Amino acid sequence: MSESDSPKAQARAFLKIAHQYRLGELPTEQSHPWSQDLSMLATNDLEAGFDVFRKIDLAALDIAIEAAENIASLASDIADTFERGGRVFLSGCGATGRLALTVESLCQDGLVPEPFQDSVVGFMAGGDAALIRSLEGFEDREDYGRRQLEDLGFTEKDLMIGISEGGETPFVIAATERAADLGAPVWFCFCNPEAILESVAERSRRILARRGVKRIPLLTGPMALSGSTRLQATTVQLLAVACALRYFETPESIDAYIRGLKKILEDIDYAQMARFTELESKCVKAGGHILYQTDKYGLTVLTDTTERAPTFSLNPFENTQRSDQPNSLVYLSVNKSRESLEAWEGILGRKPRTLAWPE
Repeated sequence: MSESDSPKAQARAFLKIAHQYRLGELPTEQSHPWSQDLSMLATNDLEAGFDVFRKIDLAALDIAIEAAENIASLASDIADTFERGGRVFLSGCGATGRLALTVESLCQDGLVPEPFQDSVVGFMAGGDAALIRSLEGFEDREDYGRRQLEDLGFTEKDLMIGISEGGETPFVIAATERAADLGAPVWFCFCNPEAILESVAERSRRILARRGVKRIPLLTGPMALSGSTRLQATTVQLLAVACALRYFETPESIDAYIRGLKKILEDIDYAQMARFTELESKCVKAGGHILYQTDKYGLTVLTDTTERAPTFSLNPFENTQRSDQPNSLVYLSVNKSRESLEAWEGILGRKPRTLAWPE
């Protein structure tokens, strides 16, 4: 091991840039005033706890309504991209990476017309394997963002949508910048105020100042669970990108669609999730495991179960080739899949894309 590769040298190198990763000032990482008593409600009044989530979710949809004009502009750029024979690329990390893969899967399932269903490419830091295990080390590597984009064959006739709930993820920013370097149209979607981002991280200042990069700020504020951006931030970003793809031919429909979706959400009984949560809790406390079975919502299940592990210090999905790993509390079964590769294809709607890098 060379001196530069030693743990001490790596620690010293990180400490020089550690200020770039102090994210406590970002609203998406802070406590939400409406959920201050959530831990107490989770113990004593689950239905009231879920009502808090309902109110915060509805407020988040208002943010999407306010951004309808921006989303319509993205839809017009998507239409132009498809017309010239280009593809739409979506890049994210962690929850937003799973969001990118979810949108790709929805497009294959009819979100966009058939001629364009294979023209939407979602990719996340660490490749598809990151669906089942958080790979935070990849998220902080700008070179990996550029490299994954290039491996996918991105060209100047394609469109890039970089999705970072915080607005400061190195992987996404670098991939987005690389797309701009190639002369392609580029969008950057984030959930924190620009002024705060510019004061927190140089990489955020860089992408926000980049000429030609269009922006969709979706200022959701704090999450219902502090820092758990797979909740309202990722939900609103998923809605924005999916709406732009669904209505790229009629972008004027976007505002009405989001308002209609909010009306549906207002009528949903969140209390039913309290009963489900109690059943899950009893099962786990008794030493059991949760098995989710689905034929088309595998990505939705993985977005929650994989994110849940680091948030609550739970065991991630174990690798059956390693006997030293503890068992997970939850498992996913994809209906009609008889072996692993078939299940992966059922979840993704395509063959898995892994990183075939020498190292």
